[in-house]
Amino acid sequence: MALFKFYLQDIRKQEDEEYYLTYDNMTSELREANGDIVIPQSQYQDWDDYYKMDSGKRNLKKIKIQMGLKCNYSCEYCSQRFVPRNKDDHLDTSDQYHIGDEEVNAYVRKFDNITLDEKVHFELWGGEPFLYWKTLQPLVIK
Repeated sequence: MALFKFYLQDIRKQEDEEYYLTYDNMTSELREANGDIVIPQSQYQDWDDYYKMDSGKRNLKKIKIQMGLKCNYSCEYCSQRFVPRNKDDHLDTSDQYHIGDEEVNAYVRKFDNITLDEKVHFELWGGEPFLYWKTLQPLVIK
């Protein structure tokens, strides 16, 4: 697992006091020195409140769905695939990143109000989409 430590100068703290944040590029989490997440999940804005799925007067021709940021670093063009790492530290075989059928169905229902072109193209991306196989299967079927 690659962790990056950033040392910051905080004008609210004493000059000799060290302050840093740790970024985990596998989970995209930014944490304080004590391990607390800088922006807790509870502070994220709900997707529906932020962006309504609406095609307006257009027929959508391309829809891109970001599956997540998990990656197995095995693509030929990947600049990070040569970084030494523990062979199992980047793959999580648990259901931690699996979105259940209820969430998939709720997401798919959002397309009911969208006008799609008859030759619409769906693109799945973000990290390695196939690491989200349990979510990917029902999503593609629907």
